[in-house]
Amino acid sequence: YFLLMIKKRSYKTIALHGFNFLLLQVLSMSTLFCQTDPAKYTARLWNEIQHTARDSLKIEKLFDLTHFYLDYMADDPSADSSSQMALRIAEMSHRPELLLLAYNRYNESVNLHQNYQRALDYALKAEQISFSNNDPGISFRNNNNLVSVYLSGYNWDKALEYSYKSLSVAGTADNNLWKAESYLDIGKCLEGKNQKIEAFRNYLNATELGEQSGNTGLLIKCYSRLSDFYNLNKVYKKAIQYKLMQSDLLRKTKPVD
Repeated sequence: YFLLMIKKRSYKTIALHGFNFLLLQVLSMSTLFCQTDPAKYTARLWNEIQHTARDSLKIEKLFDLTHFYLDYMADDPSADSSSQMALRIAEMSHRPELLLLAYNRYNESVNLHQNYQRALDYALKAEQISFSNNDPGISFRNNNNLVSVYLSGYNWDKALEYSYKSLSVAGTADNNLWKAESYLDIGKCLEGKNQKIEAFRNYLNATELGEQSGNTGLLIKCYSRLSDFYNLNKVYKKAIQYKLMQSDLLRKTKPVD
């Protein structure tokens, strides 16, 4: 259906909708940024880090800072500093659970494409640390992060391998949220391999599970993915529709500060 729609569009219409889609992207990002006072938020986090004796909490807060520095302030040096501080705390402890936490949080907080080799090393170390662990939550998180790292390096086959591992864990645990996350990842891998129809089906599977669950964070991911997919295939009306649905959910979420 969406391929048929492409043929009906004039170049003028495509250009107009493309501009509108880009505008919506910018507005979505600026809405979130305006809800947060960067100076207050970072000061609060540093205060919490300095006043806790728990290494696990320090690591979590330091990676919260890393994520904020990168996504909201584009401050790469500060992000690198806070992430390295968290990793040092974990490595000096020699505690497997803290190393696992730090390696996973690193890959959930940084720009994976820019830090590909380091991110891959940490993801594989996390997998090795938890090899004998039967906790499905840990297995899913490790697999999910390996998918993200391989996707950032355009290694579609390895990303797809771990996506199916994630889906297997989700199925065994009967966890629909994990299933939806896995379908999104499988879709990204198949889209990278230019298998667009199968990718689209997986995005729809994820969205159906997301809408059944009513999970806002998952729905934001699903609508964002569908919007990007339609945009790349020049079905701009549908792209804008899902971008508006995503933006509406973003506005309803609790501000960072």
